Amino acid sequence: MKKIMTLCIIHQHPKVLLGMKKRGFGVGRWNGFGGKVNEGETIEQADKFSGIPTESEEMKPEWFDIKEIPFSQMWTDDPFWMPLFLENKKFKGKFVFDENDNILEKELNEVENI
Repeated sequence: MKKIMTLCIIHQHPKVLLGMKKRGFGVGRWNGFGGKVNEGETIEQADKFSGIPTESEEMKPEWFDIKEIPFSQMWTDDPFWMPLFLENKKFKGKFVFDENDNILEKELNEVENI
């Protein structure tokens, strides 16, 4: 069964908000925020953000200057697509990983419209 997931990167130039994953899938990595889209919920509703980011049992948020993003502590695909995101470019991509998080396949293309 296909699941719809979201990934929200909060970018307020020149800073980006990332969260250190404290448990579960992706533990020990900096990542964006998001997760499963619940039944009856739109993708836009699942990405909605307001207020001051605070630490939870699952994530510890921290602001980074875009020149100091900790790519070495992130998913191995992030250095490929995040610069496009930070330049407000539209793109489509697919990354296939092995069990050690090495990239086996990579497709990443800038697009006019998604």
